[in-house]
Amino acid sequence: MDVFVRTLGFMFCVLPCVMCVSVRNATDLATMTYMNALQHYPVVMDEGEVHHLEYNWTYMDINSVQLLVIASSEEIVTLESDHLINLYDTNNFSLDISAVFLGRSYLEFYVNKSLPGTERSPNVNYFSTQWYKLPDRFEIVVRRKDGVLNRIFTVSVIVLVCLANVAMGCKTDLQIVKQTLKKPVAPVTGLVSQFLLMPMIAFGLGYAMSLEPALAFGLFATGCSPGGSASNVYTYLLDGNVSLSVTMTFVSTILSLGVAIVLLQLSLPPPDSDISIVPPIAAAIFTPIPLLIAIVIHEVREFMDINYNVDSPYVILEEDSKHIHFNITIHDSDSLVMLARSSNEEIVSVVSSGWYELNGNSSTNSTVKIRGVFLGRAYLNFHVNKPYPTSLPSSPSLPKGGNSNILNVTKWYHISGEDFEVVVTRVDTVINTIFTVTVIVLVCLANVAMGCKTDILVVRETLRKPIAPVTGLLSQFIIMPMVSFAVGQALRLDAPMAFGFFAMGCSPGGAASNIYTFLLDGDVSLSVTMTFISTVLSIAMIPMWLYTLGIHVIYNNTSNITIPFVNIFMSLLGLLIPVGIGVLIQKKKPSLAKKILMAVKPLTVIFVILVFTVGVYANLYIFKLLTPLVLLTGALIPYCGFAFGALVAFIARQPKGRIMTIAIETGIQNSGIAIVLLQLSLPPPDSDIGVVGPIICTIFTPIPMAIAIISYEIYKRCFKKKDDFDNLADKTQTPDDKDQQLNALSYKPVHGVSNNAQTDVDNNERSSDNGEKENQHQV
Repeated sequence: MDVFVRTLGFMFCVLPCVMCVSVRNATDLATMTYMNALQHYPVVMDEGEVHHLEYNWTYMDINSVQLLVIASSEEIVTLESDHLINLYDTNNFSLDISAVFLGRSYLEFYVNKSLPGTERSPNVNYFSTQWYKLPDRFEIVVRRKDGVLNRIFTVSVIVLVCLANVAMGCKTDLQIVKQTLKKPVAPVTGLVSQFLLMPMIAFGLGYAMSLEPALAFGLFATGCSPGGSASNVYTYLLDGNVSLSVTMTFVSTILSLGVAIVLLQLSLPPPDSDISIVPPIAAAIFTPIPLLIAIVIHEVREFMDINYNVDSPYVILEEDSKHIHFNITIHDSDSLVMLARSSNEEIVSVVSSGWYELNGNSSTNSTVKIRGVFLGRAYLNFHVNKPYPTSLPSSPSLPKGGNSNILNVTKWYHISGEDFEVVVTRVDTVINTIFTVTVIVLVCLANVAMGCKTDILVVRETLRKPIAPVTGLLSQFIIMPMVSFAVGQALRLDAPMAFGFFAMGCSPGGAASNIYTFLLDGDVSLSVTMTFISTVLSIAMIPMWLYTLGIHVIYNNTSNITIPFVNIFMSLLGLLIPVGIGVLIQKKKPSLAKKILMAVKPLTVIFVILVFTVGVYANLYIFKLLTPLVLLTGALIPYCGFAFGALVAFIARQPKGRIMTIAIETGIQNSGIAIVLLQLSLPPPDSDIGVVGPIICTIFTPIPMAIAIISYEIYKRCFKKKDDFDNLADKTQTPDDKDQQLNALSYKPVHGVSNNAQTDVDNNERSSDNGEKENQHQV
């Protein structure tokens, strides 16, 4: 037993030492060297130079060995002396090498015997001998001779780039840059492509093609240098957006590919700096080729020029007729027949014949007469009887009693790029103005009334448990805008109509939600709090949504629409001020607040009567816009709001009453704010078309609420036993809570309370506490 213990202890003590020695020897073999260079490496040489190198062979355990020397790249370095050298125990030997071309190469050494640390090299077959590669490897760097011409070229490139930067500053109009950056989607998209996609593409190409590091670095530097100054010229010649091109060139702060050459020349040592400039130079040579081809094709395609004497879009009133004068220049030798038609005859119609016989290589002044039919946007299109590169097959409506030359044409081709936009607006009558002003006044009065009935103490008490209010506000300001946007895009509504529905989805805070919440036994305090806070937050959230998805996605810059966000902000501020006035009146003058609330009821009746009389008469055009898709959209937006609001509240694990409240607050929107915003922000006819969305949503919103209220009342009266109903009330809501909700919904003075009144309030609170304890005991 004693021997066994000693043996085991010896193994545990000695074996780790043996393993450490073995690992150390293996490491030494992997990193051992057989030769000492008698000069510093890497050896730097100029092209055409011959260099003498000396080495010392240090391996002592063999008698003799044959050493083979090979340059890794003979296009860069060649051996002037013999490749094969016979070595003994210790030998000094020398090599003569010649620099051929700039780059980096290595001297590699092979022996004809397997030595520790060597690797068998089957690809080396010199003298029909098996060779083993030594770990020794020496780098040779070949650079160009630094001549006067090289320095002149480098200095010239630097000077020209600086002059190009000065020229860029001279031609850059900061007003154009600012105007372009007001719609940042296109500039940001371009800059992301320049600073993310292009560097990644350049890196991927260099990596996939296994380029040597200097070339790969030059290619990568080229991809990281956007903003070639020639891009503005190419954009202009190809009828692109020159303002966007100038803005992107200015913002990227780099003008041309010469910047990459300057950076590489000043940052990398030779020969890497000389090799890496090859990709920028190659890119500068090959980049213009496809662009020049595109310019030539573009010039060939421009077989016709149409110049109008008025600007596009051209505004015309309903039932009004106008003459549009234009000049047609034909660059083709063949004669042709041209027909002018409207893209939408229900909006704009061509009154004149609209057909023209044109001779080849001629310039003709012509006139077309158009008439505004109904408000909207349409385009004046031109069709020819011969195919051209810019034309597409079309089937235009032919004029009645047309010329035989037109009737005999079997195929027509629409000329793209020559469309002329026409905008038809309504006649601004006195009734329209009265109705718009009345709506604005009544909305302001409604906001004053909302402020008068808002108890700040109730709002504060509700906000002490912020989960429900935050959940509701997220549903109002995140889910509803996204729902209204998604519905409009899914049903492919026109831009003005989709924008109107989107503005409705971005306008929370409908006052009717408080009444519906009370009738359905919801949390009235939460409803009043959400209505008040959403009205206050709308001053920031509505412009944010209209600026992002509204102008940049729904309109997508397809029309010359500029939304005045300053007007929107001032309109919202003007609607928010009455709320603050109402809150201030409720706090300082409770008696006046009570009178205002009593006066709001008849004003509401007057408003309803005004809407269904004067409003209908002033907006009869709306009935022409009520297509099935528009009606479906007006129903889907509030109904989806109810559903998603309830779903979010359920996910947030809210009780039944608050789920009902959040669903109602999410689905019911403030149509008054939406109509005012559309009327004051969009130009006609978009403003007139956009208000259809809030009106349709307002019509469909009460339908499920009325059904729910009637069903709930029937359920409470007929299908629920009284004792079960009482038990449910005890569990969910006490009578005092119901009274508190009534106080939150209606007027309740908060100042000027007498001592006796205060004593009564305290007694009521005590009795309420006792009642709650008794209810808990019964449960």
